[in-house]
Amino acid sequence: MRKLFKSKIFVFGFILAILSVGIMIYAFVSPSPTPITNLMGAIVTPLEKGVSWVGDGIGGFFAYFKGYDDLERENARLLARISEYEKLESEFYAAVSENEELRRLAGLKQRRSDFEFEMCSVVSTVTNGYTSTFTINRGSLDGIETGDCVMTDAGFVGYISSVSLRSAEVITLINIETKLACIVSRTREAVVVEGDFVLASDGCVKMPYLKNTADVQVGDIIETSGKTEQFPKGVIVGTVKEVRREEHGISSYAIIEPAVDIDKLHTVFVVKDFEITE
Repeated sequence: MRKLFKSKIFVFGFILAILSVGIMIYAFVSPSPTPITNLMGAIVTPLEKGVSWVGDGIGGFFAYFKGYDDLERENARLLARISEYEKLESEFYAAVSENEELRRLAGLKQRRSDFEFEMCSVVSTVTNGYTSTFTINRGSLDGIETGDCVMTDAGFVGYISSVSLRSAEVITLINIETKLACIVSRTREAVVVEGDFVLASDGCVKMPYLKNTADVQVGDIIETSGKTEQFPKGVIVGTVKEVRREEHGISSYAIIEPAVDIDKLHTVFVVKDFEITE
């Protein structure tokens, strides 16, 4: 330790420190700039700027995180508002859709005042080569029974195949089990419309057993005949799309395009009761 105090480096450093303190005291009490104060300013000013820059950087660092937190809170608020608007938009369009269906039902009731309707929503659908069915949200508690006709304002959809208290299953026109007594609107000729495995993939049904000389033309409208008490008379079934000869050549058949697109159903009307007319 004594060697350290006696070393030239220690002595030089001690003297330099004393001088530095003295220069700073002199610069502080000096009333006007001097070469010494200028020298001190040249040394101290960069240090002051450096300290100021570090201080600004630290302040900016914490300000960034504060701003980030504010931004997160604002984003959360905006997301909540967007979610609220989306909910209101969904409710608005649901109300518009329901009003549209109610208008259709009102128009249908005007045209068919002899029908008693129940408006239903389609809950689920099953469609493949053999089966075309869907489930509705009304059942026996709403007065729906097995065999009831199902339709829209455009025409025939199918019939009720099974019923529970709060739901029912509908077999559609294009199901291969469907057989329907119909007539050609233009000629009043009695015909049969049935589901067909091959035509179902195109959403069409078959009108078989036609004479080769039968007066059936493309564009003819087919409607229910009312010959049985199961379905009411005069419900549009579809339109003749094409007339073909059977492979054996003895008879012909027509391809019928249904009046209702089964794949786009959202709401249907069940005919719970109707007047039987001849």
